Amino acid sequence: MQPLLSVSAIEGIRIMDWDQIATVAQLVTGLATLAVAGLLVSQLRQQHRDSEREVLYTANRDLQDVIGRTLDAHFGPIWHRGSLDFDSLNPEEQAQFRHQKIRQKSLQDPELRSRQHNLFFEGTGASACSEFGMD
Repeated sequence: MQPLLSVSAIEGIRIMDWDQIATVAQLVTGLATLAVAGLLVSQLRQQHRDSEREVLYTANRDLQDVIGRTLDAHFGPIWHRGSLDFDSLNPEEQAQFRHQKIRQKSLQDPELRSRQHNLFFEGTGASACSEFGMD
């Protein structure tokens, strides 16, 4: 005897079972997860490029500041005399000269820059910091 109404077949049209519906739902969910992962990877790459660009802009700005300071009408002569004969500078000028040298060195030495920002890397020497008494 055949039931009057079958859930899996209405008027000759076959309807999916619950297991088949669950399988299709899992496939759709998996594809959506992959799409989101791909989007996140592309956003991380873009963020990395942006951060690299920002580092370059910051380094360029810092370099321009340091160079501009050595060309300054007030500090330029101090820088020139200190480069030729450090002992010819008075104590205040020596402090200014040392400060400028530290700023220049920090642009060239990643370890010294990391110390200024309280970031430490294991296995690196402290030559730049000890050179200016910053141990």
